[in-house]
Formats: sequence, structure tokens, C-alpha cells
Amino acid sequence: MENTIDIHNTPATQAPPGYTSNLVNPETQQPGLVAAAVVCLSLTTVLVGIDFLQRHTSYARVRIEDYTMVIAQLGFAAFAGVIVTSGTLGQGRHLWDVSIAVAMQVSIFSNISEILYGPTMFCAKFSVLKQMERIFCSARKDHIYWWIQAMIWANALFDLSIFVAFLCACVPREKLWNPLLPGTCISTNGSIIATSVINIISDWAALILPLIVIRKLQMNGNKKIGVMAIFAVGFLACADSIIRLLYSIRLTQTFDLTWAVDFGERF
Repeated sequence: MENTIDIHNTPATQAPPGYTSNLVNPETQQPGLVAAAVVCLSLTTVLVGIDFLQRHTSYARVRIEDYTMVIAQLGFAAFAGVIVTSGTLGQGRHLWDVSIAVAMQVSIFSNISEILYGPTMFCAKFSVLKQMERIFCSARKDHIYWWIQAMIWANALFDLSIFVAFLCACVPREKLWNPLLPGTCISTNGSIIATSVINIISDWAALILPLIVIRKLQMNGNKKIGVMAIFAVGFLACADSIIRLLYSIRLTQTFDLTWAVDFGERF
């Protein structure tokens, strides 16, 4: 009788020199991931809820960007839920501290989170860009209007392509978590890095556009500085995009994916 591997009790990879596999009580990043998810979800839910309810209570017209922001928030909640659930299974542990079966489960949830990422990001960016359009282009369709339209369509096409790439990463899909199955898979490393690069470009474009427009507005210096400071908060998103790119490159170069993916998804 041929020997079979017990995938539930066999480490996914051999521990590197100086380390020992621990499938019982290994080191994990799950507490930090849960804390980050709770904080981010709480803040965004409160802010999106206040904005949406304010429009209803003030009898202001609820526009398409308000609905897409709510959809983006629901997508983010689903994304965080998938990551936290994956963490309870084994994501956030070193690859040599999880079994082959756990590594297969983590691969499934990791792919689901990647599929959710594109539509969620598009809804969020669409909402922001449509709000900018209403603020700066309410009276005419000038070059600012067409710049915004180009950004919306560019983000739509890119996020759709990323969605399809992760959805069809393997044919059949079961090969994602079982590489022994016959079939074909594409490397998602390029998609991960491309996503980070495009996010940097779109975030900086969305930040620079209102700053240029505000700079030309006829208002006193103090008011202009105050308005520009509000949009300058967008620098935080731009900085985050750069950090994500650096980490994405690092992610494609490591074999300890169950540990690295968990850390990277906090950005």
C-alpha cells in the first residue's frame, strides 16, 4: 500500500534552519489583525453612516455617489470579515506552522479577498470623483470635468480587469488551493504590483486635481489654506498606496505567504 500524506498534520513547508514547526500553538498575528479591522470598520461605518443619514434628515437629494459609498463600505466589511475568518484558520502564522490543509483553506480565503478588492475600491473612488465633479463642475463641462470622467473610466476598466484576473486565476478554480490538480494558473504577482501602482497614480491624481482648482478660486488666503488643508488629508491615502506598493513587491519575493499576506493586508 502506498504511503499517503496526512494533510491535516503535515506542515505546509519545512521549517527554516533555527526554527521548528509548531502546529499546536504557533505564533500568530491574528490579534493585531482583529484590532485593525475593528478600528477601521468602526471609523468608516460611523463616517459613512453620518454622511448618509445627514442627507436624509436634511432632505437633501441622495445621489448615486452616496449609494456607491455605502456599497464600498459593505464591500470593505466583507473584505475584513474574510481576512479575519482566514486568520482564525491559519493566516497570520508562519507557513511551517500551518498544515497543508490549513494552507489550502487560506489560499481560498486569500483569493476571495482579492476578488472583493477591485469592486470595493472602484465604488469608493467613484464616489469621491463624483463628489468632486459636483463641487467643481456643476455649471460647465470644462477640462476639469473631462479629467474626472477619464479617471472614472480608467479606474473602472482597471478594477474590472483585476477582478477578472483574480476570479479566473486558475482553471479549474480548485487548482488555486490544490496545485496537484491538472489545469493552468496565471501568476497573480503582476496583478498585485499593478494594483498598487495604479492606486498610487489614481490617488495622487484625485488629490492634485482639487488642489489645483482650489488654488485658482477667488477667496482670501486663510479660507483657501483651510480648504486645501481638508483635501491635503488625502496625502495619507497617497502615502498608504506607496507603502502598499513596497510591501507588494516584498510579498512577491517571499515564500512565507501565510505570514506575509496577513501583515500586508493591514495597509
